Amino acid sequence: MADGVTLDEAERFGARIVRSGQQAIAEAAVAADVVLVAVGNDPHLAGRETADRPHLMLPEVFAEVWRIARRHAEQVVLTIVSSYPYVLGDAFAAETIVWSSHGGQELGNGLVDVLSGDVEPTGRLAQSWPADPAQAGDLFDYDTLRQQATYRHHPEPYAFAFGHGCTYSAVRYEDVQLSEPQVAAPEPTHHHPALVAYERVRLEPGESREVELSFDARRLAVWDDELRIEGAPEDWVHAGALRVQPGAYRIAAGPSADALEVDATLTVAVRS
Repeated sequence: MADGVTLDEAERFGARIVRSGQQAIAEAAVAADVVLVAVGNDPHLAGRETADRPHLMLPEVFAEVWRIARRHAEQVVLTIVSSYPYVLGDAFAAETIVWSSHGGQELGNGLVDVLSGDVEPTGRLAQSWPADPAQAGDLFDYDTLRQQATYRHHPEPYAFAFGHGCTYSAVRYEDVQLSEPQVAAPEPTHHHPALVAYERVRLEPGESREVELSFDARRLAVWDDELRIEGAPEDWVHAGALRVQPGAYRIAAGPSADALEVDATLTVAVRS
């Protein structure tokens, strides 16, 4: 114990490195055929509604672990378990990145099954991972159109876009065919649209398949501040409405929002 009761009297403590964690990583990486670097967050810390993260970057201590392993091993897999996306910085250069949210008691077994090749990964990202912090937009600005945020409005590619996900094989999208090349614009609505359409399809090696998807034309709606639905209360809550604008729409298909490989044109006509 130190007896000092003031800063001047207090005994000074110094740090002495007993064993270097960085050196241990380097030694383990040199001796391994494949290195798994596992990083992420505790869901109880900086991952809850009441606690904001100080920044979006992959913490530097995690990035340094990956750098050291990469310098000393040829095959390094960056495995991330987190409550949210990270901006990966130079760790984006990792040859393989496997991500999972906090998946419960079977998370560890599930990751091992995928990493060992016993189970093929089929997950898709439900939100884009930014290439830099600016892509996430202003935390306090909910107008995603004005600040060009989210996959619907951002002009630049993300690190990993909405819908991104790899498997152990390659899939090619060949064509988009519309059963109805022209539809009438529906009436304005307060219903907020979601993803147009998707379906998970399992293909055998070399197999091709035609997938039929359908969606309501209201999913093409955009917000119009000048509209007011007939009979709606005269208050600010009910000002504006979602409206499908007449015109030509690109209906595209692909593995993610940044990789829409095929498309077709749908014409929305003025409602008569």
